[in-house]
Amino acid sequence: MLEPGRYESSIRPGYALNSEDPVTDVIQIQLYVTSVLEINQQLLSMTIQGYFRTWWHDWRLEFNSTDMGAGAAHNVL
Repeated sequence: MLEPGRYESSIRPGYALNSEDPVTDVIQIQLYVTSVLEINQQLLSMTIQGYFRTWWHDWRLEFNSTDMGAGAAHNVL
């Protein structure tokens, strides 16, 4: 499955070394602040409480039902 001579663990999946147009990943982030706990004007810092979310589309996990063949029965979990 993985050819040891071709696999480079320091490069993310889908990144083409020899391609002028590599696959780009779009990563979305969201910060929702629920409260401001402290503002320190002397240190120019603040302490907040909230949620930090990230999400993205991983094309490697896509499922295409047409790859199963026309009219093939699919088991749904």
